[in-house]
Amino acid sequence: MSPRHGSAGKGVLLTALLLFLGAQFLFILVDATGKYLVRDFPVLGVVWARYFFHFLFMAAYVAAIGDRGLLRTRRPGLQVARALTVFSFAIFLFAALKYLPQAEATAISFVAPLLILVLAGPLLGEHVGWARWAAALAGFAGMLVIVRPGSGLATIGIVFAIATLVCNAAFQLMSRRLALTEHPITTVFLSSLIGTVGATALLPFGLPHHWPDLWQATLFLSFGVTGSVSHLLLMRAYRLAPASFIAPFIYVHIVQATISGYLFFGQFPDAVTLVGIAIILTSGAAIAAYEQRRKA
Repeated sequence: MSPRHGSAGKGVLLTALLLFLGAQFLFILVDATGKYLVRDFPVLGVVWARYFFHFLFMAAYVAAIGDRGLLRTRRPGLQVARALTVFSFAIFLFAALKYLPQAEATAISFVAPLLILVLAGPLLGEHVGWARWAAALAGFAGMLVIVRPGSGLATIGIVFAIATLVCNAAFQLMSRRLALTEHPITTVFLSSLIGTVGATALLPFGLPHHWPDLWQATLFLSFGVTGSVSHLLLMRAYRLAPASFIAPFIYVHIVQATISGYLFFGQFPDAVTLVGIAIILTSGAAIAAYEQRRKA
């Protein structure tokens, strides 16, 4: 832990936590907006809007800062690989949300942080002890409870959710490597730029059959605000507090997704699925808290 983080007062940590929870809330709105729109529009068209308006917002933000150095990267290959992985993540996530309730799709994708704990050993040279293995196995057990036979979940939706899980783990691992040398705004900007180029190339396969009405157009435009501000709040939170402090609160996202699915779509998990979600949430939060204590 850096001296700056070590000397951070309770007020700074509270601010960081509020910023982080705000970012998580906006991420939930992005997911809910995408789930609502893919009911009437092709997934690729919704992904294009998600990236295009996000890119416009980020371009305006970087222009307002006036620092051209933010457009340069020391690791272009890794930036492209990460951006394409995030792009694939968005496609698979919106496709999963088309077929699955928001809570279930989110819970499956949140096995990724547990997978990262195990992969951090061979890929990042970190020590992988029994606690990490136990948390990862518990997380996978929770996922199996959710996708069990008889759960009523669409098989194609489960496939897309598992693809989301793999992409989530991959881009987070690459993000950790990029964080060592790259400014976070550079990474977010390049991700939005490359994603927009990729989404535009695929747009002919996802053109809508009709124009959106005023409400739908407003939702499409909202991607620029919710998508961009969520990342900016997240970066600010991580600049104010160490990742070890924030990590246990990541799993609040699953709770938020469950509430969002019920409020916006009238979908609430059954009792057995709630057990699976609880296993993932508990194992993830517990290992995050354990890692925080161990590093301290």
